[in-house]
Formats: sequence, C-alpha cells, structure tokens
Amino acid sequence: MSIKGAGGTELKKPALKGIRILDLGVAVAVPVATRNLALFGAEVIRIESAGRPDVTRFGSYADNKMSGEFWNKSARFNSINTNKKSLALDLSKPRGIEIFKELVKKSDVVAENWSPRVKRNLGLDWESLAKIKPDIIMVSASGYGDSGPWADWAAWGLAVDAMTGLAHVTGYRGGPPVKMIAPVSDWIGAEYVTLSILMALEYRHHTGKGQWIDISEMEAAAMHLGEAIVEHSVNGKEPMRMGNRHQFMAPHGCYRCKGNDRWVTIAVTSDKEWDALSRALGSPAWTKDEKFSSGPSRWHNQDELDAHIEGWTMEHENREVMELLQKAGVPAAAVLNSRDLHLDTHLNQRGYFHKVRHPQAAGNEDMGTRIYPGAAWKTPGAEPQELSAAPRLGQDNRDILVNLLGLSEDEVEKLAKEGVIGTKPTEADRMASSGWGVVPPAKQIELGIINEYDPDYKKNLGVG
Repeated sequence: MSIKGAGGTELKKPALKGIRILDLGVAVAVPVATRNLALFGAEVIRIESAGRPDVTRFGSYADNKMSGEFWNKSARFNSINTNKKSLALDLSKPRGIEIFKELVKKSDVVAENWSPRVKRNLGLDWESLAKIKPDIIMVSASGYGDSGPWADWAAWGLAVDAMTGLAHVTGYRGGPPVKMIAPVSDWIGAEYVTLSILMALEYRHHTGKGQWIDISEMEAAAMHLGEAIVEHSVNGKEPMRMGNRHQFMAPHGCYRCKGNDRWVTIAVTSDKEWDALSRALGSPAWTKDEKFSSGPSRWHNQDELDAHIEGWTMEHENREVMELLQKAGVPAAAVLNSRDLHLDTHLNQRGYFHKVRHPQAAGNEDMGTRIYPGAAWKTPGAEPQELSAAPRLGQDNRDILVNLLGLSEDEVEKLAKEGVIGTKPTEADRMASSGWGVVPPAKQIELGIINEYDPDYKKNLGVG
C-alpha cells in the first residue's frame, strides 16, 4: 500500500506492516502461507519447540553435510521460512502455554495446521483464544477439517493427495495411481491459508471482529478436480489415468529430446496449430497422411503420431524445440530441471530469485549465500520486502520475551534452564551420531533419489 506524507509526497510501506502473525505451522501448508505474508511486511513469529522442531529442519542439509547446527541448514526449512522470527517455545509445559497466551494478546493472527484435537488438548482452540483477545483471527488448516468422522486422522500430504482423488487421476494408462514429488495438497492449502488470512484482516478492518477459519486441505485440493467431479455427476463417467495425453487434444505429450533426460512438452489445440507444427517440422510427408488430417483422427492414432514427433524432437535440444514451435504459434515448453530453473534467463530477468546471505553465527558458518525464490506475484506500489534468511531455532527468544513481552533477563534465563525455551533440538546429538538424513550424492544417484549431482553448483550459481 502507499500513504501520503507532508505536501502530498507518496510514502511507500509494505502492505502488511504492523500485522503480527503467530505461526504454529508444521511442514508446508501454514509455513508457506505465512512466508507469503512475511514477504509483504507482516511480522511472523515461527513457534516450535526444541523438543519437537519442525520436520522440515531435517534432511537436505547445506553442502550435503550434517555439521554444526545442522538443524538450521535444511534446504526445505530455509526455503519456506524466509523473513520470519523464531521462538522455540515448548507448549507442552504450562509456562509455555502462559507465554503463548501473552503473545496472542499482542498479535493479529494465529495460524496452525495441527490435528484438531491438539489445539483443544492444549486449550488453544478458537473459543479460548477469543476470550484472551476478542478480535484475534485464527486459521486452522488440517487435513480433513475441524469436524466430521475423519477430523483427527493423521494427514500428511501424500495421504491427502490420495483422499482428494489427485493421485487417482495421476499416472499412465493401465498403471497404478502415482504420487507427485511434492505434496500438492499442502501447497494448494497454503494458498487458501494466505487468502483466508487476508480476507479475515479485511473483515476485521470493517467490523472490528476477529474470526476462526476452518480449512480442510482435502476440500481445498478437491476443488482442483472439479472437471472430474462434474463429469461423474453429469454423465456417470469415471476419468481414467492418461499420462501426458489429453481427452481430445492431439498431439499432446512429453517428448524426448537430444541429451540425457531432456524433454519438451507440445500441446496442439486446433487444426491451425497442427498446420503450424507441420511447417515447423519441415512439412514431412507423414503429416499429410489422412489419419492425421483432423483432431479426432490424430487423437485415434496417437501412438504413431507421437513416434513421428519424437523422432524429430530427439534430433534437437529441448529449448531449441520450444523456441522454434513458439515462434510458429504452437504451445511448447522445455521440461526444466532445478538447475535449468536457477539459470533461466526469463525468471532471472523478472527478479524471481534472490541471493540471501546467512548470518555467520556459530555453528552455522557454511550456510553462506544461497538462492531462494521470491514472491510469486508483483504488486506495483506494494513491493515485497527484501528477502532475509530463515531464522535459526530460537534465535529471537530473548528479543520476543524481553522486548515484546517485558520479561526480565533472569526470567528468560530461568525459562532456558527449565527447557521452556531453547536453541538446540533435544535429539540433536543422537541424530548427529547416527548421521540421520545424510546420504552422499553418489549413493543418492545409485538409489535413484537424485538424477545427477553438480559439484560446481556454487560457482555456476555465482554464490561462491
């Protein structure tokens, strides 16, 4: 947003500056949502305990090393928690609950994605928090919602992807359901958490009232299967798995290109685009065959059609195919891997990636400079904040407890001794001795966990 200063001078400030959010999230859905809001100025306090740190703090460690404060070096945690603060507060202890409730009095939003029973057992449900601060906004984003027979079921992303039907329609014809590499339901849920918080803030701005928002990740993700749901309700048909193909478009697929594991996608929607594709290929004789003369005939002869197209794409680089076909007016896109994304000219010209320098804290030295994605949208007049590194576990304990809540230094020291706050996971030493979560790159390739490893990645990315 922008405001006017003296003499009509426009003063810009982050759109959500002055909003404080208590992030109790686990893994993806809530942490990603609060990151979205932190980028636009909200003060987000990430709350987790030393006894039970977030699962994303473990695995995928910087430079494949489980060294120093390894729990602060996970790629997963650092990528979805930029621009936040960290309070390592144990809510299983009565004093931890008391401190949290004091924080609620000074906050605008509480966001969590626990199983519903958890907040009730802790006395942190909506009714309890509203008694403390009547205009508080609470967002609960559980797997199946806060009510119903499945409300308290365990719900990691893979399970919710299955229950929504997403996994059922994903896979190749005749094959089993296939999970996606990322928990799609979690990421979809994150966007609804973001939206719901913004709507609740607007509602409170007009009415002065807080509210509780109950989000079911299953229901949020199922909305993205509307076509399949409506098809069954209209004509009783159950869609089948089709791999990269389409119900009526052809050619429509992912085709191998020159090089190791290089691919391009092509989707032809009309006869006009088919003619353009034929010209781009050099108008070979096979494109004039009667069996490829119309959309329906191409669809019925896809195996032969795809073989012809892949015979051509395998002679070219995937970006070369993409650029040639796009110039011809044919929708096509190279399949980019993570290295391609980092080096992509388009994304870099739009300023999507940001280099973030991690503080040289003890035990955290080898984090150095890393590259993280920025905001997924641009809003002139309300630009996102500069990206800052995700917080180390408990790095803001003292600042929050002393400067925000007014506790004394002696009280903070006592909380640390009693284990109410901390900066090191209680299981850290055991995990370090077992090498938990560390697999050398060569072994990861052998096991099929990764496709390749670039030992010069820092140099190639310009970060060291």
